[in-house]
Amino acid sequence: MLGELQKKKFRHMFNVYDVDGNGVITWDDFILYVENLAAIYDWTEESPEYKGFRELEMQEWEEMCKGADKNQDEQISLDEYLHYTEDRVSRVGAHDREAELWFQTLDQDGNGQVTVEEYKIVLKAYGLVGVDAEKYFRMFDANGDGHLSKKEVRDLNRQFWKSNELDDPGNFILGPF
Repeated sequence: MLGELQKKKFRHMFNVYDVDGNGVITWDDFILYVENLAAIYDWTEESPEYKGFRELEMQEWEEMCKGADKNQDEQISLDEYLHYTEDRVSRVGAHDREAELWFQTLDQDGNGQVTVEEYKIVLKAYGLVGVDAEKYFRMFDANGDGHLSKKEVRDLNRQFWKSNELDDPGNFILGPF
């Protein structure tokens, strides 16, 4: 069973995924996210970056549909999403694949580390404007070296999914909720 803090985080995450704000998550929301990134980076639909991120988002959408879209209508309601997250919280290792996809999304230049600027871009592409990205990034950067490693992103992702402690930095990977 999800704790109250987890429910609050996952409702926020649902709203982040619902890029068009219509109350359900659909493939169109994932495409809007890719198009937002493309606009920021000036990618064309034929560019390898666009195709790569579209493929990443396709994988994430298919995985989400498989676990959440119980009525198979190709849209995920908040209720379906909360049931899906409750199941995912309880599965050991369920978050490692997601952490890898999240890291690939954040590490825009592919150098194996995430900068605060890359984090800001991803927040912007999700429509999360007004988030104090620098403040949160400092919280996330456990060793204070100015970037996030794959391990740091994996640890933050696990905290996001598992934690019921408000002070855990991973709770804020998508900004305040």
